[in-house]
Amino acid sequence: MVDFALTEEEEMLRDLAHEFAESELRPNAEHWDNNREYPREVIRLAHETGLTNLHVPESCGGMGMGVMAEVLVHEELAWGDPGFATAAYANGLTSAPIITGATEEQKQKYLGMLVN
Repeated sequence: MVDFALTEEEEMLRDLAHEFAESELRPNAEHWDNNREYPREVIRLAHETGLTNLHVPESCGGMGMGVMAEVLVHEELAWGDPGFATAAYANGLTSAPIITGATEEQKQKYLGMLVN
């Protein structure tokens, strides 16, 4: 039987993302939308907090946590502000083909740019 229970690490990550969304996103989402602002500093803070690029392999400087971790964090960030969540995870669209089809040298070069 498949066990769909979250690991302790996944629960901690989900809780961290929820706290971030509650403190940084929800209070500001309406302001950002109304003023058409792109919250670069908050996206940078999400990155520094470890809430982005979770799927990037450890060998390339990422956390190597996989899809479940990405989904849990993205869901919580989207609860805080769907626009922010979309912006914060847009680079996942370009990194997935690199992870699955690039040479090791290409992975190091291009994925390294994402995580630094």
